Amino acid sequence: MEHRIEVYKGMSVVSADRQELGRIIRFDDMGFVVEKGHVFPRDLEVRYDDVASVAGSRVVLTRRRHDYVEAGNGEPIVTEDELAEVARGELAPEQIEKTTQKL
Repeated sequence: MEHRIEVYKGMSVVSADRQELGRIIRFDDMGFVVEKGHVFPRDLEVRYDDVASVAGSRVVLTRRRHDYVEAGNGEPIVTEDELAEVARGELAPEQIEKTTQKL
């Protein structure tokens, strides 16, 4: 029997290493979409298979943040240093030069 994971718009999504990835902006039968923002230059599609757990308004995924921010060419979309600078208030999210994923 298939177990349906219950998610809703606005839920917080975190990686396996408990790093905030963003909020759910829409979902369907296959998965959901995490909003683009300072971590992702475009919306992130996540399959329900990637969900480790759901607790309250938080969805925990099975992989680390680094695994989700890796671009197709192997370069990080946002570096660890840039994220740390944003967290300290030294860099505004819109100032980050992001690497775009090769299509």
